[in-house]
This record gives sequence, C-alpha cells and structure tokens, in this order.
Amino acid sequence: MSRSLISSLVAVAWGHLAPQSMLRPREPIFLINRDKASTYEVCLPASAVEVPGLEAEVEAAARVWARAVGRELRVEFRRGCDKGGDLLFAFRALREQALGETGFKQTTTTTTTANSKTVEQKANGRYLYLRDFAKAPLKENPKLAWISAREAFKMKAEPTADEILARLEARDAVVYSLDDKVVRLMVLIHEFGHVWGLCDLYSSNQRCDPKHATTLDADGRGSAVMGPNGPRQPLFLGDDDFAGIRALALRQGFDAGWKTPVKVLKKAQPPAKLPEVEVYQAQLASKPKGKVVKIRAQIVTNRPARFWLEARLKGTEDWRPVSKGHTGKPRVDEPRLNYTLELEQDASELDFRVSLEVQTAGGKWAAARHIGL
Repeated sequence: MSRSLISSLVAVAWGHLAPQSMLRPREPIFLINRDKASTYEVCLPASAVEVPGLEAEVEAAARVWARAVGRELRVEFRRGCDKGGDLLFAFRALREQALGETGFKQTTTTTTTANSKTVEQKANGRYLYLRDFAKAPLKENPKLAWISAREAFKMKAEPTADEILARLEARDAVVYSLDDKVVRLMVLIHEFGHVWGLCDLYSSNQRCDPKHATTLDADGRGSAVMGPNGPRQPLFLGDDDFAGIRALALRQGFDAGWKTPVKVLKKAQPPAKLPEVEVYQAQLASKPKGKVVKIRAQIVTNRPARFWLEARLKGTEDWRPVSKGHTGKPRVDEPRLNYTLELEQDASELDFRVSLEVQTAGGKWAAARHIGL
C-alpha cells in the first residue's frame, strides 16, 4: 500500500504583482502553452451553474484570446467540481476592491511505496474567482452589481459563446452608464488574459510591462481590457490586448508544439467601429427647489464636442443657454457632469435640456442634439 501527503502548498496569483519569471515555455497553467488539440476543462460549483448565461460567457472569455492569435480553444464544463479540471471557477468574497482574481495552487504530493521508496509529484490547480457582491459588497460602492452579456449587448435571449464572440469581434459596442453596474463578461476576459499569460496594464506600480504597455489606444482612449476597469467599458479587446497576446505568442518557446504563422500574429487588428457619440444622457439630480437646479449628465464622444445646458419657460419654445459651453477633445469622458445652477427665477417654472454638437471629420459642427430633463 501507499500513502500520500500534501507536503507543500504554494499559491501564486499571476498578473497581480507576481514575477514574470513564473511565465515559462511549456508551463501548463498558462493557456498560451496549450496544445491546439487539447480540451480546456472548467469546473463549476453548483452555485455558478445556476447563473443564467455564465457558461457561455466563460467560454467566450477564454476563446476570444485564442482567436486573437489565430487559434481555437475547445472548452468543456464539469459540474460540482468533484473531478477537478484545468480551471476552478467560483464566486468568492474577494479582498479590498478586486472584482476578479486568478492564480494557481501548486501542490507537491509525497508518496511512500511498500518498499519505502519516496516519490514526489507536483500538480497545479488553476482558479478564477469573481467577486460575490452579496457576500462582499464594495465599501466605496455597495450598490455595485454584475450585468450579463445579454444585458450588455441588449440581446433578447441568452447568447451562446459563438454569438458573444461575434459581438466581441465586431468591436462596435460600449457600455457606459449612470447605473452601478459592471459587465461580468469583461472582467472574465481580463482574468482569462492572466490565464493565457498576460499581466495587468495598470498605470500604478502594478503595471507589469512599463516599457511596452500602454492603457491608451491611438485616439487616447483607455480601452485595454488588461488595464483597470472603469465606468466606460468597451465590449471588445483593445489594441493593447491584441499587441500583448500576439507578442506573447511570438516569444521563443511559446508555440505549444504547433506554429502560428507570423503573418497571422502581425496582421492589423480589426478597427473599432464606435459611433461619434457613444453615450449622451442626463437627468435631474434632484427636484428643482426655489431658484436652484441640480443636473447630472454624462457624455462620451469619439469626435471633438461641445455641450451646454438650456432652459425655457414652460409652455414656450424659446430655449436659452443657462450655462457656459464646453469644448472637448476627441473623447469627452465624463462619468458625471454635475451642474448646480442658481437661476433668476423659480426653477419649477422652467424646462431644461442638455444640448450637444459634434465636430465632423471636415471640421464643421453638426446640428445640435438635445436631451430633455
């Protein structure tokens, strides 16, 4: 008979201040080293199985990185986690402000055989956790909650993994809302970036590659999925994400026993197809009282823009500006523009609206758009 003893347990959270030396060719805990013929097994506890649309999001989050380097990845799910797998997924009460966390547990097992021979075996168990907001709400934003890919893409039914991938690859959707929501799919994609072998592109000292990494694309927009999560959430891989995963695939030894044509890894990523105005909404922050009105607005554009607040006497058509105009560069990224205005008359006698103009490619200002309050 033999007996086994777990003699050591080492937890490493790659991508969260872990040394890049951990990323080695043929290291099986990183998907970049996976052979193309293999199947990636994800273990889901019962609590996760019951979440609508979760499996499709997990599969799409793993596969979108493969597509960026011309690969395909087969993902299968295990229920109940009784038989292990390549990755354990779960919702957990994460520390501090983390929305997601991934890493691996390295276990060394010592086996003593009948003839007293000792054999050591090492195994790695990968994990990916998302924050359980019910058990661990964020102190700074206790109302924060997940929204699904179906909600983010405004789909009528729960999408399949292939349908989510098609939307991600279209690169034409952005979620930016006054609501306290975060897109679950994009946090999954960020964490799977670590599983593939990428690290964080934060602007702080957690930034793993300050020489080559940037959180800004050509237009100055911070759109990298591997960068920090923000209120403006592009639903696609950013330019930096393509550059990072392709640079990793081009490293010597990271071909997982098969070659990806260099022309695939160096081709231009599809351009993002963003509208001139991504988000334009406003609302009264509180009911007008006396001569004071408070308004909350958010405006995100991909062209230079200017916007202002207007008012009129109820029952009339004479709109007049009541705040100074603003001119923005090619992205006015304001999650919350807060106006507090003192008027010459009772605010309850007035209607209000926010007006916005976008500068066209030819340099002219397009007709103003209006949103009533």
